[in-house]
Amino acid sequence: MADSSPTTTAPPPVFQMSDYLRRYESLFVLTPQRMRIIVDVFEETLDKGLKEPGQIVPMIPTFVFGRPTGDEKGDFLAVDLALYGAPSMSTLPSLSHRCDVHYVRGNDYGLAGTISFLRGTNLRVCLVTLSGGGKFAMTQTKYRLAEELKHGPAEDLFDFCASCLAQFVAGHTVEGGLIEPGKDLPLGFTFSYPCHQERIDHAVLIRWTKGFG
Repeated sequence: MADSSPTTTAPPPVFQMSDYLRRYESLFVLTPQRMRIIVDVFEETLDKGLKEPGQIVPMIPTFVFGRPTGDEKGDFLAVDLALYGAPSMSTLPSLSHRCDVHYVRGNDYGLAGTISFLRGTNLRVCLVTLSGGGKFAMTQTKYRLAEELKHGPAEDLFDFCASCLAQFVAGHTVEGGLIEPGKDLPLGFTFSYPCHQERIDHAVLIRWTKGFG
């Protein structure tokens, strides 16, 4: 004879907020074993870049052989084209297009490292005053970069950079301004895109990234 007694089901589990937090927190925790795997793969990728061209991480030589000491003094201009955006692996139509990359220099050391923090979503032009002892002051102006400049001819892009630099210098080269009229200032150009650098003031773009091209 069939059992006609009613069946009972267990109530669904009740989760507290702390349970969800622990669950999602675990997704971001790297165990020592997993970290070791990541380090090994990263080192292997860097080694491949050193041995052969055209790798995922190109280990491109640099011509900056020194590092700043913090004791440098003086005024320096900096132009930052290190824009963040969606990565793009599209290549420049002609790799023969050349772009000069100049680094701020002081004494015998390249000061490119002192302006490498100038990042953003716009083109930035900055006047950096180094006072020694690791102290500095910075005045900057942001210029919005239109989308057509990111996908148009390279000449238009660099003309825009030059125009913004000229506007910045002209705006601060006035009576009582920050830039002394007629004074030559070293210029640092932050161009954070893979380049084949042949000397400290010259490089050939390998490919555009960060949504350019």
